[in-house]
Amino acid sequence: MHDRAVDDEEVRLAIEAVVALAKLGNHDKASTAIRLAGDEDSTVRVHAVPALQIVVGPGLLAALLTALEDEYAEMRLAAERGLFYLGIVQSIGALIPCVEDESPDVANDARVMLHDITGDWINDDAYMVKYGYGGKGGK
Repeated sequence: MHDRAVDDEEVRLAIEAVVALAKLGNHDKASTAIRLAGDEDSTVRVHAVPALQIVVGPGLLAALLTALEDEYAEMRLAAERGLFYLGIVQSIGALIPCVEDESPDVANDARVMLHDITGDWINDDAYMVKYGYGGKGGK
């Protein structure tokens, strides 16, 4: 029988090891963090989703997009940061809907990150049209 507290500690340590390797330029184990970011257990995701800000590997974008839909604002914030650091054009489209998130922190961070990526403040329909979201009524 496994003690859940031990399992949580093992997950935390495994993710920390993956992040440490990634910071040294070795992303061979990135798939571990990417896979665990989609775990059904929030005590696993709380360690894995922030790691997506550091690791690079196949499935990273999909994992970040999934984490943007997480029920917990903490996970959505970490996913936003991961998209920001990834800095690809898809980040803009993924962050735009976040400005209307129920969490003020998630919504504000999305606005600031969009500004930092594009140089424009998201404040009117012209912004939405410029970045392919058609203004009022969405894409």
